[in-house]
Amino acid sequence: MKKFVIAFLLLLAVSLHAADDKKKKDLGAKSTPGPTGTPQVTLNWTVSNTAGANAATSQQVFRGTTSGGESTTPITTINNNTTATYIDTTVAAATTYYYTVKACNSGGCSVPSNEATVTTLTPPPTPPNPPTNVTATPQ
Repeated sequence: MKKFVIAFLLLLAVSLHAADDKKKKDLGAKSTPGPTGTPQVTLNWTVSNTAGANAATSQQVFRGTTSGGESTTPITTINNNTTATYIDTTVAAATTYYYTVKACNSGGCSVPSNEATVTTLTPPPTPPNPPTNVTATPQ
């Protein structure tokens, strides 16, 4: 009986952990140069609960510069449950950012997604100014 109770508790703990993981969205982040060469971050995730009574009606994206330090104010709210991408164009070069996403509806917002981490690219250096006052002297 003792082995059965231990096995049951272990199975229960694993099941609870798996259920908690399903509440979190899979979130990925990638840094790329934007159209003007400035860095930007593209976030991608899987939207949960797109239909039914518990369907998400909006999604909130949060950003921070320390792990677990995302702002309590979203950097954007996406007012649908089909878009699973956001491009953050307000990032600085060579900076590490941490992102989470929450799904929301009239009942409130979900727990945060997994945290995605990305370090933005450093833009290439600007070429120097051309030489000035170039002259030619006959020999």
